[in-house]
Amino acid sequence: MNSCLCLIISLLVSGAGDGAAASVPPPQGSLDIPPIIDPARTAVLSGLVPTKSSPDAVVADGLRSVVWVAKPASMKTQPLGDQVMVLGAWGFKPATIVITPKTSVELRGSEPSIRQVKGSGLLTFERRLNRATTSTPVVPERTGVIKLEAAATEDALTTSGAIVVVDTPFSTVAGSDGAFRIVGLAPGRNKVKVRLPDGKEFERTVELKAGGEVVVDWRDALPPPPAKPPASKSDAATPKSATAPPAPKPEAEAPAPPAPPNGS
Repeated sequence: MNSCLCLIISLLVSGAGDGAAASVPPPQGSLDIPPIIDPARTAVLSGLVPTKSSPDAVVADGLRSVVWVAKPASMKTQPLGDQVMVLGAWGFKPATIVITPKTSVELRGSEPSIRQVKGSGLLTFERRLNRATTSTPVVPERTGVIKLEAAATEDALTTSGAIVVVDTPFSTVAGSDGAFRIVGLAPGRNKVKVRLPDGKEFERTVELKAGGEVVVDWRDALPPPPAKPPASKSDAATPKSATAPPAPKPEAEAPAPPAPPNGS
């Protein structure tokens, strides 16, 4: 990965059709299509990340996004057609994936799996380039967007307002001051991993509630470098140059006296 702060992403949902959930304004630099997430059923995570290095693409693992799929009111009275919903997320490579209800699948290449926890109908995730013109906090030429298509067939979208939960790591771009804002997250406990360009990383757990926003400040999240352990007392008392004295040599035995002459 290029020199980058690693953190989190803005997940937005957009689509067409009557019965859509209430919309919320997208964060600056997001897609040029309005989202239709339900703010009462989803959560928001925002805050700051370290900016000691050049703030660039950020990566976060463990967060979940929510897609609010609304059933068109005219589906039974008009000819069937594809009802398109767009989930905006940055940092994905082009690919197409089909997800059936309660089925785990693998994305093409080395991408992680995406799981549809709840929902109805056939869902297609089409990855394409994000053509947004603004570069704050999104860098369009480095990132992509996920397009969620719900096929409007006889058996599709039988439940109005089905919730689709997508579990996957993703990447985005923070502002020059390290600010980020993630909209449309699934409520519950989430573990967020922040990875820095020098390889250092830290993990935080956040508790998100439906209809609420959690604001965090992770600018000083990295612990200080460990201090060198002090020298032990035994090492300090003994100089390095000191050596044990050599053992004394055993004394040589005295020679025996000469024998007296014969006949004395």
